[in-house]
Amino acid sequence: MAVISTFELLVKPQLPKDNSFPPGLPSDLLDKISQLRRNAIQGYFLTISNLSTRDLLLSLVFTVSNSADIQKVVPFLDTSLSDNSLGSLTPTMAGNKFGFSPLNLPANDTALFLLQPNFLSFPELLVDTNLEIRGYVEIFLSSLSGRPRNAQIQVTPEHRGTFYRFDEDDPNTISSLDQYAYSLPVQNGGLLRLTPSDLNA
Repeated sequence: MAVISTFELLVKPQLPKDNSFPPGLPSDLLDKISQLRRNAIQGYFLTISNLSTRDLLLSLVFTVSNSADIQKVVPFLDTSLSDNSLGSLTPTMAGNKFGFSPLNLPANDTALFLLQPNFLSFPELLVDTNLEIRGYVEIFLSSLSGRPRNAQIQVTPEHRGTFYRFDEDDPNTISSLDQYAYSLPVQNGGLLRLTPSDLNA
């Protein structure tokens, strides 16, 4: 097992709503703040490279601080074996841990894993803007892979997001679109070695 990084999934306002500000602020100031406010959709992107000369079966485990909304997120996986395949997170024995397995990564191949708010199945997320899930991510050699020798992988985690705002004159129109991305700190520059003892249950 190796801890990869923290993560944070969001559908939240960029700034607090008006009723969160201290009372007594001038209305013209609140109007100006309101013009600045946009909403953010933030997902977790993880690039995993298999530096081994053999195929690997991996498992990702997400430990979350609040599991109430975990059904409102969706994972995607893109490798040479699967083109943007849709998956799901599976509860583990611990109530706050959810797994994605198996992740089949061929030798010398690179996978892109994405976990993001599922606003297609839950479009109300875009209006309610009240989703916030934080935690950390671990990676294991999958128990389905038997007892392989040591495996070396390179991981690069990122947060990527989109800013948006519903047009005041047309609530069906989304405007003020913009994007952002930033890398997350990782141990050892993201170069991880997994051993047979890292097999998860």
